[in-house]
Amino acid sequence: MAKKTKVSAKATKAKVKRSAKASKSKADESAPKLPGKLIMFYGKECPYCVEMMPLVDQLEKESGVKVTRLEVWHDKKNEKVMMRFAAQLKLAGGGNLGVPSFYNAKTKEAICGEQSYENLRSWAAVR
Repeated sequence: MAKKTKVSAKATKAKVKRSAKASKSKADESAPKLPGKLIMFYGKECPYCVEMMPLVDQLEKESGVKVTRLEVWHDKKNEKVMMRFAAQLKLAGGGNLGVPSFYNAKTKEAICGEQSYENLRSWAAVR
């Protein structure tokens, strides 16, 4: 007859917690690193993205913030970064995931499409 062993609920919870922690660590290692606090996702040939570039340049020059620009149509690594924020970007884009899209890692706020300079500045949380 097999010997029965008792495992306390406390020990089981601890084991599950360690397992979840190990899984999370593996997921964190495989996820692309966050490139910066302010991110612009764009497509190289996107006319709306081209229109936004001078406004992003102006924002950086006038406020001193850095906006990391990630081209996602031709760069799979950048596309993976964008997919990390797909839920927030889709909400901001009316259910669609497109470019240009902007994500603020500090405020967790996203905006999509062509924006006025005032909206861009507000999204960047520039005072």
